[in-house]
Amino acid sequence: MKCKIIMVLLFSIVGLFFSGCGNNAVKLEQNTGYKAVDSHEQVVEMLHKPQHIVSLTLCSDEILLSLVDKDCLASVSSLAANPSISNVAVQAEGLPMLENKSIEAILAKNPDLIIVGDWLPDDFIVSLRELNVPVYVYKTPQTIAEVRTLVLDMGIIVGETEKSKKIVADMDAVLTQITNKVQLIPENQKKMVMALSFMGCYGGKGSMLDDIYKNAGVINGAALAGLEKNDVLAKEQIVAMKPDILMIPTWDYAGEDIAQFRNSILTDPALQHIPAVMNHHLIQVNDKYTYSTSQYVVFAVKNIFEAVYEK
Repeated sequence: MKCKIIMVLLFSIVGLFFSGCGNNAVKLEQNTGYKAVDSHEQVVEMLHKPQHIVSLTLCSDEILLSLVDKDCLASVSSLAANPSISNVAVQAEGLPMLENKSIEAILAKNPDLIIVGDWLPDDFIVSLRELNVPVYVYKTPQTIAEVRTLVLDMGIIVGETEKSKKIVADMDAVLTQITNKVQLIPENQKKMVMALSFMGCYGGKGSMLDDIYKNAGVINGAALAGLEKNDVLAKEQIVAMKPDILMIPTWDYAGEDIAQFRNSILTDPALQHIPAVMNHHLIQVNDKYTYSTSQYVVFAVKNIFEAVYEK
C-alpha cells in the first residue's frame, strides 16, 4: 500500500534544539513535531528530527546516507560496507553495523527511530514496536516509480524533505536522458535480454528488473516467457526464447566464481544455438545497481542501455 504521509503540528518550544547530529547547537524559535503513517498503516510519531537511527536494510542505508549526516545513524545493515553490492560502501565506513538483528542488539543502539523493510517477518516488526521507539516500516519498491515515492517518504520521516526532492530530481534527470535515447530506437531493433544468476534465469513480470528493462528500452525475455517475479526459468525456456543478450552477475553472495560461470554458459551444449551465446553477447552490469531498490537503481537503467545499444 502506498505510504501516506501526514504532517501535523504537535508542539512549540522556545530554546535550544539540536537540528543536526553533530555538536552545533542551533537556537530555534519554534520546533515542530510530525507524524507519518507507514506501509503497515501504523502512525509513527516524531517529536523532532531523529538523531540516532537504526537502519535494518541496505535499501534504507542507501537512502538515509543521502539524506542525513552519517552521525545520525546508530547502525546500518551488514551489507552497507560491501562495495560489491552496496552503493554507499565508502560513506558507511566506520559506522556500526548490525550483524545480528536481534531485538536486544537493536535496543543496545539506543535508537530514536528504527527503519525496517516490510519483507522482514511480521512477528519481528511487532517486537520492534514493543520497544516504545518509533518504528517506520517501508514498502519494498517493485518499480522505479515506487523508489521515487519511498525516497520522498523517507525524506519526511527524517525531516529532510528538500534533500529527498533533490535526490528524486537527480533520478529523473538520469531517466530522462535514457528515455530520450530509447525513443530513437525502432521497435523492431530492440534487443531481447535475459538475466542469469547461479540460481537460474530471473527477472520475471512485475519484478524490479522487469521495470529496469522497460526503462532501458530492452525486451525482457523472461517476462515474455511467462516468468513471474519470484520464479526462475528452466534452461529449455531460455533456449526457446532465443535472447540476443544474456546478463550475468558481477557478484555472488556465496562467493561463486563469476568467470567460471561465464565460461560454463558459453560452453553449454544446450545454449549453443541462441544468439547471445553464438555472438558472445554476455554483458555484466554492476549488481549493486541491478539489485538496488534505492535511488541508485537508475544507474542499472543507464548501464543496461549503454551495454546493449552503445557498446
